[in-house]
Amino acid sequence: MMWRLNIILIIFLSIGFNLVGEDVSLKFIQKLTVKNNNGTFEISFSVNKFTDIAVFIENEKGNIIRHLVAGVLGKNAPAPLKSDSLKQMIVWDGKADYGKPAGSGPFKVRVALKTGVSYDKVLIRDEQELNHIKGLAVGPDGTVYVLDAPGGAVWKGEQIIAFDRNGKYKKSVMPFASGMKMVRQAKLGASCWV
Repeated sequence: MMWRLNIILIIFLSIGFNLVGEDVSLKFIQKLTVKNNNGTFEISFSVNKFTDIAVFIENEKGNIIRHLVAGVLGKNAPAPLKSDSLKQMIVWDGKADYGKPAGSGPFKVRVALKTGVSYDKVLIRDEQELNHIKGLAVGPDGTVYVLDAPGGAVWKGEQIIAFDRNGKYKKSVMPFASGMKMVRQAKLGASCWV
């Protein structure tokens, strides 16, 4: 299989492009290089000080297809980062996330530095207190789905509630609306007799 790899280097100074408190002294001291080693790719670079880092592979449309590593350089750097080193070499096996085939490319390597997060706002505050959250998911349109397991003396069960990206309530997905016919519920995967 022929692989084409385009290299792009992007430095993010903080999430959301908030440049307040920007550290202008943070820089690469060895340029990003990619070496094809019989279908695996050695991604090498070096920075001038310890910082947060994330390395991704993007397809030609700019979509991230592989999350290689995210963490903080230094003594406790997560694998595959090298501990206590400003010089890093990460190997990409040519696959997308979850071991899926990445396709034929072209691909881009993106390295983000100083990606630390900062508090923005409380996204969801529900007067019914979603305090037994079991799962979260985000839809392609930014809708946040919350799987909650509320319980009390009278009623226990699970619910799925949808919020917009600003935390505003959109709808309850489950339990189903009281007027929904059982045939429709069954089509949605509910266990019921029809």
